[in-house]
Amino acid sequence: MPISDLLVNLNNSQLQTTNNALYQVIKGIIDGFPGSPTSSSNITISNTAPQITFIETDQGFNLKDWTILVDGGIFYLQTLADDKSGLINILKIDRTGILALPVGQIQFPAAQNPSSNANTLDDYEEGGWTPVDASGAGLGLTNVVPATYIKIGREVYIHATVQYPANANGLGAFIGGLPFGCSVVQDGSCFYRFVIAGPKIPMGFIRANQTIIQLYDSTTGVQFTNAQLTGSVHYFSGMYEATA
Repeated sequence: MPISDLLVNLNNSQLQTTNNALYQVIKGIIDGFPGSPTSSSNITISNTAPQITFIETDQGFNLKDWTILVDGGIFYLQTLADDKSGLINILKIDRTGILALPVGQIQFPAAQNPSSNANTLDDYEEGGWTPVDASGAGLGLTNVVPATYIKIGREVYIHATVQYPANANGLGAFIGGLPFGCSVVQDGSCFYRFVIAGPKIPMGFIRANQTIIQLYDSTTGVQFTNAQLTGSVHYFSGMYEATA
């Protein structure tokens, strides 16, 4: 049954409409399927730009309304702007299946829900981390600026600026505190922008299945000792694949 326009108001679990004939049609469908509606319960809305508006009557007039609109072959999910200047598009889907988010934000849960599907994006996160001495020498590293990370799916990007204290410790140099464990099958890498008062060509390897960076001389392949990094300031970025 083509319907030129439709307003559905769910108030106290009751279906309301100003069109009595329309009410009887929809009520009959609902009454006919006391459980979840089956695929045979269809409603057709026909218009040049058909829409359905859902109104929460306890939230004040138009403050919490949602509208579903189809116009020009595009599906829209809309709500009223905070300043009541008009409807804003929250979501758009065209007939080719392209999804657009005009507001421009997707929020993932704080606790990742991992997917085993290779084509599913299951995480995005931005945050900070604290680089620490992981050599066992108990050195106090200074974070010159707050260290940050961005995680997209399993790919992690890190940035930090760290200063080593004056020391004569001979243990191999490690920086720990990475925000996520590295994949068990692939090391990550750190790339130095520059170093002040220290080795000029360092390289950092993010060890597989760990949360540490091992510091090497990139020309010799030999790991630096803490003493070789005494007083140096390290500006670096890195990337690695997380375990999840």
